Amino acid sequence: MSVIIPKKEYLNIATISVNQTPLKWRNNRKNIVESLKFAHKEKVEVALLPELAVTGYGAEDLFKSQEFNEKAFKNIIKIKEEMDDVLLDRDMIYCVGVPILIDGGQLFNGVAILSRDKIHGIVCKQNLAKNGIHYEQRWFQPWKKDLVIDWNNIPVGDLVFEVNGIRIGFEICEDSWVPNRPARTLFKKKVDVVLNPSASHYAMNKQETRNQFVKEGSRAFGVAYAYANLMGCEAGRAIYDGGNVIASAGKLISTGKRFSFKNYNLNKATIDIVRNRSLRIDNSEEMDISKINENVIKINIPFESNTIYKNKMEENCFENVLDELTYAVALGLWDWQIKTKQQGFAVSLSGGADSAAVASLVYAAHKLAYSELKEEEYLGKLPFSVEKVNLNLEKDIMPKVLITAYQASENSGSITKKAAKKLAKFIGAEHHSWSIAKLVKEYEKIANKAMNEELTWEKHDIAKQNIQARVRNPSIWFLANLKNRLLLTTSNLSESAVGYCTMDGDTAGVLAPIGGLSKIYVKAVNKYLCENGLLINGERLKIKGLKGVVNQEATAELRPVEQTDEDDLMPFEILDAIRKIAQIEFKMPLGVLKTLNREKDHYDMETLGNYIEKYYKLYTRNQWKRERFAVSFHLELDSLDPKTYSRFPVLNGAMEEELEDMWDYINKKKV
Repeated sequence: MSVIIPKKEYLNIATISVNQTPLKWRNNRKNIVESLKFAHKEKVEVALLPELAVTGYGAEDLFKSQEFNEKAFKNIIKIKEEMDDVLLDRDMIYCVGVPILIDGGQLFNGVAILSRDKIHGIVCKQNLAKNGIHYEQRWFQPWKKDLVIDWNNIPVGDLVFEVNGIRIGFEICEDSWVPNRPARTLFKKKVDVVLNPSASHYAMNKQETRNQFVKEGSRAFGVAYAYANLMGCEAGRAIYDGGNVIASAGKLISTGKRFSFKNYNLNKATIDIVRNRSLRIDNSEEMDISKINENVIKINIPFESNTIYKNKMEENCFENVLDELTYAVALGLWDWQIKTKQQGFAVSLSGGADSAAVASLVYAAHKLAYSELKEEEYLGKLPFSVEKVNLNLEKDIMPKVLITAYQASENSGSITKKAAKKLAKFIGAEHHSWSIAKLVKEYEKIANKAMNEELTWEKHDIAKQNIQARVRNPSIWFLANLKNRLLLTTSNLSESAVGYCTMDGDTAGVLAPIGGLSKIYVKAVNKYLCENGLLINGERLKIKGLKGVVNQEATAELRPVEQTDEDDLMPFEILDAIRKIAQIEFKMPLGVLKTLNREKDHYDMETLGNYIEKYYKLYTRNQWKRERFAVSFHLELDSLDPKTYSRFPVLNGAMEEELEDMWDYINKKKV
């Protein structure tokens, strides 16, 4: 048994975030190579890219294609060929996530470890994510612990790499989230550095959890721990926020930028190998010395860099979750515009909270992108030309990007009309205003004649509301088509849960930016942007045009009498609480009641029962609507997207017996 003596006390490592797109091979390869060239220039010795960086994590059923997976590995070869020329003067280890199709047809989620002239090995993921929006078991097989095979003269499997006496091991994303994580075995093999290539989508308050498992992994196993995440809205739904982390000796020593609008971002750190080994000496866990050298690949690279970095922590500029939400949606909207090559967006701006939030977030996307990318790079990414220099974003760009329309019915009020106009003016949108009243009357005449009956609010309430929403649809679609814009729908998560929306009306559109956001948060974001402001480089830009929206109650304005959303439904506080308990904890009505009765004790049990019954009757009835909703961003811990998170039968028994069980419980408690 050889003694492992490090020839270097320090190691320079970097984690790299890249913004990738499925099937955009040249772009993905370019992002990887350019980021690695930058890492080499910065004297990095080990560089880590994210999980499935070559293909993008969201390639979905493309992973079922043999040609797709073979092309993915051919791109690894192309990346290596480009990097071989770069690494002639000084070699560097770099690690790139890629799917691996093993002969016989089994696909694995792997990471290739390369340096000049050689692919040293491929490590495969042992634990596949199957919760939330993840569906990895549809495409990949989990790799078996301790298994190593030869594949095209490349060792593949549960491997450790030793460079200059420094041992490097891997956990791939979900591997680090399970109780029996691979790092436990890596610890027994005296690993000094654990690298974690990940594809961890944004969800509210998630970054602190990531920081914790990286820091705890470093402390518990006496290693340097590096985590690299994807960045951007690569495939349309999930938004990756970057936020790379490097820890050593149980402390965070380097963190990366979150929500970047660049093609790639790199953060680096110098780690103290000797200090981490001292921590391992003090660990009381028993070692299995006989297996310490099993499946260890030795790499002969003479690391000669004498550079020592001043480890830098990216300043956490986000004061609360509302800053995060703003950045997340803004980054998603930016990527949708750039990746679809559409000129911009169209929004039916009602003057209410939802459409105002959507329009404001389009504005935020361009303000933030312009701020980070600077003028030349920003203009170079736009799908239309702008010749002017030293431009004014609101006057020169936003009218080309965003078109809004206020479409008044007989039930619309002057307050919402003014609110829409002021917001559009503030953010620089091309704004229009017209009445749909005559069109609605014409449709009602057609219905009157067909039914031989006069339509009234008493007998035909829902139909008369819905026709107003549907009449607005053709006009805004028409403008969107004429102006080469993507039509944005303004549905939110709360109202989607109970079908409080009109199909082919307010749900019409390509993308629902706030479709993954509760109504409470929609209103909170509007108020925050208006009163606190959009965070840009540490400064706050208050979107004062939102003031008229923030100061009014949420209303659909579809009836001739005063109408508010909460009167039609229930308090959003309760609606969202029911939704989260049902979606995240998978509880039925009685379980929801028991939880709410503990957490919302300012409501009596019977009132809660009535709210729960109303929720489930609406929820079970409206799954067909959710099946037709536009693509939406995943923002909260739960989602109603039937394609990625929440699957529910369209035809169902409406929870009849489950609701009976709940009422039996309530009635017994009364006695």
